[in-house]
Amino acid sequence: MSISFIVTHYNSCTLLTVVAQRAEGNVYHVDFMGKNSVQLIPVSESMLVFYAENFDGEKTTKVTFALGKGDSLSQEDIQKYEEINNERGIPNENTEDGAQTDNCPK
Repeated sequence: MSISFIVTHYNSCTLLTVVAQRAEGNVYHVDFMGKNSVQLIPVSESMLVFYAENFDGEKTTKVTFALGKGDSLSQEDIQKYEEINNERGIPNENTEDGAQTDNCPK
């Protein structure tokens, strides 16, 4: 699976692409700034959750992204997203709306 993302560093935005190798189920592995496991979680007809864990040799960082159709997520999808975060030990107070915080040019 090819994954493209933007790295922001000192107001500079760089588009990067990595290729992850499929493991079991919907889990993929890629080496980028450590060992990474990526999982795609179908939640509803209108939402998919991208879940990643990065181990940099010292600590594990967990990240989720809710990807939805349309302009916003339904309350039901938001609740499911919060449950997925809770199951993975990610506090909901650590979530933010990426559409509102993205400062890279389109």
